Amino acid sequence: MIVAESLQNEATMYDVFLRILEIQIPFNLAIIAVILGSLIAMVAIIAAQIQNYAIHRSELEAKRDMLSQGMQVDEIERVLEAGSGSGRSKKK
Repeated sequence: MIVAESLQNEATMYDVFLRILEIQIPFNLAIIAVILGSLIAMVAIIAAQIQNYAIHRSELEAKRDMLSQGMQVDEIERVLEAGSGSGRSKKK
């Protein structure tokens, strides 16, 4: 049942693609450009989120390592601020 539905969905997507191609030439290119642009934007957003997660994860590991080595919280904050290079202001 699920296989038949997925095959039917694939045929439907193929039909939609063929219908887009059957539209007059300047209009179908615009539709394809919008679809490709949207896909590229989604991939870029997902890649940026993965990068943010990786950075957060590495900072978290560094903090845990420093805590396990016996460093105080204020020392850890100073090390992270010096390493970031952005000169973050302390949260109040």
